[in-house]
Amino acid sequence: MAQTKESIPSAIERSQRRGVRNAAALMVASLTLMGHSGESQASEAKAGKAGTRATAEAVLDSEKHAALEKKKPKPLTKPEKLPGYNILVSPERRQQFQGSAVKIVARQKGSDSAWGLRCDGAMVTVPTDPNAQKGGPEQKLVLTAGHCFDNETGRTEGLEPDPSAPPAQNFINSSTYEFGVVDPLTPHSPREQLQPFADVTGISVNTKGQDWAMLMLAPKENLSGEATVGRTLDSMPAMPFSKEVARPVKGQEIALFGWSMVSQRPVVGTGRFLGRIKSENWAGKAVPMDVVGINSKTKQGDSCFYGASGSVAVGENYISGPLAARMNKTYDPAFIVEFFNNTPRSSIDFPFEVQQYRGWGKKWWENAEAKLGVSAAKFDTLCLFGVPEKNTATELYQGFSNFPKSNK
Repeated sequence: MAQTKESIPSAIERSQRRGVRNAAALMVASLTLMGHSGESQASEAKAGKAGTRATAEAVLDSEKHAALEKKKPKPLTKPEKLPGYNILVSPERRQQFQGSAVKIVARQKGSDSAWGLRCDGAMVTVPTDPNAQKGGPEQKLVLTAGHCFDNETGRTEGLEPDPSAPPAQNFINSSTYEFGVVDPLTPHSPREQLQPFADVTGISVNTKGQDWAMLMLAPKENLSGEATVGRTLDSMPAMPFSKEVARPVKGQEIALFGWSMVSQRPVVGTGRFLGRIKSENWAGKAVPMDVVGINSKTKQGDSCFYGASGSVAVGENYISGPLAARMNKTYDPAFIVEFFNNTPRSSIDFPFEVQQYRGWGKKWWENAEAKLGVSAAKFDTLCLFGVPEKNTATELYQGFSNFPKSNK
């Protein structure tokens, strides 16, 4: 079983059909992959061929580019000079965060095949609202990214949400897969069959272009002969979600925890909150995103690498939305396209579109710094997380009761 976020070339092609012109922002939104199978790894390699279908119209916007060149750049503030630089993540908060992290797995419905790794998620609780919520404050739900369920919502086939649909809908019946969650802190060998500690009984996905999803769970009994479950649903800690919708302070320390397609186990990361910008997400919609800078040095040590979609960033009194996009300036495919169809980048036959796409990635990084007013020179990766609103949790919770018309 394999499931990946679309490759960069296909994303560009889709953007042209939708009329999306901001290729640089689209590239960032297309770089988050989900899945750990062989096909997922192949997708990473294919991403290095970015630009084959790109046209000058999709990659270049001369008017905007000229306007940017005319503006005199403002001095960028170093991260250590930001007001929140001395706000650190306490050991207790970090432990709570790591303890609440989960990994989503999936397999074909009705099969006995092995569970395949999908996206990351965080166990959260939603405050009581008797008029809208029946579960109360102790019900544990998983917060993750909406693009993790593009197959279920139809976005893989280019389908757009029904404009008349409520803010979130339950797509559990739209899938040919069954889903579960595993405990990332439970040791297991690479060849050992995973055993979820809970089944996914509801998949509420935002239908208004926000990259959000919430999963409802039911405890799963451990079956004899399968891998150790580890902690149970009852023993898993959870972070209060809606109570912590607060804007972090620029410069404050941020904790990250991601299980990517190239890491055998979850990667614990630490970064800095650099600010909030608007950037196009996978749906081609410009939305606020919180930017966290990290210095991972290798993709194996990158807590925001492909496959970690849905993980969240946590600070003292702050929890972000799910990881939606990323940009790395040293080892991401868009920056290391040294060969294309066996043609070296130094050759005059190297495709101009691929080279231009590489340049746009660097331009995006510079523009992000300008928007933030902060220098990101000391970081090699920028991780972009969704920004929660006051009604985000309530809308996702209500979505469990709203099914698409096709599968009520």
